[in-house]
This record gives sequence, C-alpha cells and structure tokens, in this order.
Amino acid sequence: MRSLGYLNKYFIKYKWRFLLGILFTVVSNYFGSRMPVIVMDAVNGMKNELYTSTVESSILLALKIGGIYMLFSFIKGFFLFLMRQTIIIMSRLIEYDMKNEVFAQYQRMGFAFYQRNRIGDLMNRISEDVSQVRSYLGPGIMYSINLVVMFALCIYQMVQISPMLTVYVLLPLPLMSFMIYKVSSKMNALSKEVQSEQSHLSFS
Repeated sequence: MRSLGYLNKYFIKYKWRFLLGILFTVVSNYFGSRMPVIVMDAVNGMKNELYTSTVESSILLALKIGGIYMLFSFIKGFFLFLMRQTIIIMSRLIEYDMKNEVFAQYQRMGFAFYQRNRIGDLMNRISEDVSQVRSYLGPGIMYSINLVVMFALCIYQMVQISPMLTVYVLLPLPLMSFMIYKVSSKMNALSKEVQSEQSHLSFS
C-alpha cells in the first residue's frame, strides 16, 4: 500500500475527473437500484387494477410503468457510459504521465546503470508494468467504486422491502468473499510470473 501511495499525486492532478467519475457512478447505480422497485410496484399495481379497473386502464398503467422503466434504464446506461469514459480516460492520462516520467528517469541514469540491468527488464518497466498500473487506476478503481456504491444502494432497497430476507441473502457473503480472495491471490501470483517471463522474452 505504501507503493500505491506514490500514485496519489496523479489523483490530485486529475481530481476533478476522478470526482466526476464517482458522481456518475452514484447516479447510475441509484437509477439501477430503483428499477427492480419499479417492477415490484408494477406487479402490485397490475394485480389491483385487474380487480378494480377496466382492461383499458390496466393497459395504460402498464404502458406508463414500462415507460418509466425504460427511462430509468436509459439514464442508468447514460451515466454508466459517462463513468467509464471519465475514469478510463483519467487512467490513460496517468499512464501517459508515468511513461514520460520513467523515460525521463532512464535518460538521467548513467552508463553503469544500463550495465547492471537487462534491457528486457527496463523495457518491461515502461511498457507492461505501467500498463498494469493503468489497469489498477482505470478498471480496478472503477469497478471497485461501482461495486461499493451498488452494494450500498441495493442493500438499502432490500432492507426497505424485507429486512429478514436481506439477512438470508447476505448469509453466504463471507464464504463468497473468502473464495474470491483465494482466487485473486492465485491470479496475482500468476500475473507476477507472466511479468517475469515477459522480461526474459525481451532483449537482454
């Protein structure tokens, strides 16, 4: 985590893009979490209409609810697009800055530095390693923020409907979290091996 702290200066530099990305994430997930509630209200409303109203009024109610659902779906997709564009572009800008920074550092190093280090390792640092950092800054952060916001909003909506059912749904969560952690640890270890092999594949 101390190593990741080095990236804070880039978040500060592009803080408005980052904050906009978070705002777009919240708005997108808010409308996404409301869509199942619309379906629930639609089913309940249709059941009541079948017994108390005419067929025409039931059709109008269905069209109205369908229109609201489609509107919410459009708004969710629009802000999801903005979220991805904002955060992914931010990660690309940071990648560009980091590659320039690494290249500038290479230019400052003396001849002895290049005698001690293989060309393959140096090339891998400025290409693959920086790309891995970009994946963390872009998709990694984007999906993490999206997951946290979606989880919070969905849990809120679930509790509003049925606290007891919410507890039952969340019971398997610790086991699932443990399994995801084990799989992620294995994938990280394999990723390090891939990075090492890519260094050997380059010219030494």
